[in-house]
Amino acid sequence: MKTSCGTYRLPDDHACLMARRGRQVNGWRVTVNLHAQQRHGHDWVFGAAWVGTGGRVWIERKHRGHTQILGRKTSLGDGAVSMGIDGAVYDGPGYKARACADIKGGRLQACTDWY
Repeated sequence: MKTSCGTYRLPDDHACLMARRGRQVNGWRVTVNLHAQQRHGHDWVFGAAWVGTGGRVWIERKHRGHTQILGRKTSLGDGAVSMGIDGAVYDGPGYKARACADIKGGRLQACTDWY
């Protein structure tokens, strides 16, 4: 399921996209957000996810048909894991970005729509 971020939207977000995969019932669920914020007149993006211990979050950037995986980070606990604003990726003219995440072992991968 891909939607806007709803209550997970941050006050500085210019745009926010969300993707979910899995069922809440047994705890096997991936929720990932792509946050786009304005910095010095440009959009910067970062990803945040709820993936549990061993899950990962990363940003994918596409430019001229080439997709690059940036900043894959592994969750060390059961809380949310984030790329953090210090790992933000510029999303400029001709660039698209999306946030992706999975649970431990690479299962239940979910990605937001391209922004």
